[in-house]
Amino acid sequence: MLIAQAKYTFEIFENMSFDDSIIDEIKKEMLKDRCNIVLIGMPSAGKTTIGKMLEEKLGKEFFDLDDMIIAKAGKKAFQKSSRNLVKQDLEPLKQKLRLKQAR
Repeated sequence: MLIAQAKYTFEIFENMSFDDSIIDEIKKEMLKDRCNIVLIGMPSAGKTTIGKMLEEKLGKEFFDLDDMIIAKAGKKAFQKSSRNLVKQDLEPLKQKLRLKQAR
């Protein structure tokens, strides 16, 4: 709304006319700089593939958190951490399965 007001005010004061499509163009440009997309999902779900496609399509920089962690902590630390997280997440499920099997 403020973009439209600025456009109309500029037209009045400068005695010029612009197509209203300029309002949407300016809005899109402003939002492009302010909005981010975060992709979450299971391993091998395609987050990196989609992220790289969005990077190209939207002209925004793509960050792969896995790559960033590996760069900071090293690949072995990342793999060890990932295995530990999977073990933690699977433990309650294993307990439930054991209880079901015991019945």
